[in-house]
Amino acid sequence: MHTLVLGAVLDAVLRARPGKVVVGDGAIQGCDLRKLTAAAGYRALQEHYAQVGAPVGWRDFRRTVLANQEGVWDRQAGLRPLEDYVLFDLGADSLLEPIAQDAERFPVTMYNPDLVRQTHTPGRHQYLIAREVIEADVVINLPKLKDRNEPGLTGAFGASGE
Repeated sequence: MHTLVLGAVLDAVLRARPGKVVVGDGAIQGCDLRKLTAAAGYRALQEHYAQVGAPVGWRDFRRTVLANQEGVWDRQAGLRPLEDYVLFDLGADSLLEPIAQDAERFPVTMYNPDLVRQTHTPGRHQYLIAREVIEADVVINLPKLKDRNEPGLTGAFGASGE
């Protein structure tokens, strides 16, 4: 997402004088979020809001990341405590339920397929959601149109305020 879009949304949110705003991302595990935010210009945006004293915090919502060190993937799990999350189980109400008997249809690049099979089975569809999102008074989801062949749209970048 372009920094002009995120900056305009943050400026509008800050005009409402929230006590706190959290900008977060739950990027895919293999994403180097520090490099991505630097390349996208988000660091300059972070510095701007820090300099003007705006109550804007920045969070990586992931518990697990994969770091690539010289071609070797290193899984770093438990980066945030479980208490920072809320577990939801949509059970049979999930839209995945009609195809739940075939967990192989739920692959996610870089995610442990055994864990996916444990959390998505007939009658069980569990999602671990960052507590900041659940406890926010307002959540603004900023989907990003993709420019590659995988998912056409993601809602992975959002801002929330209280």
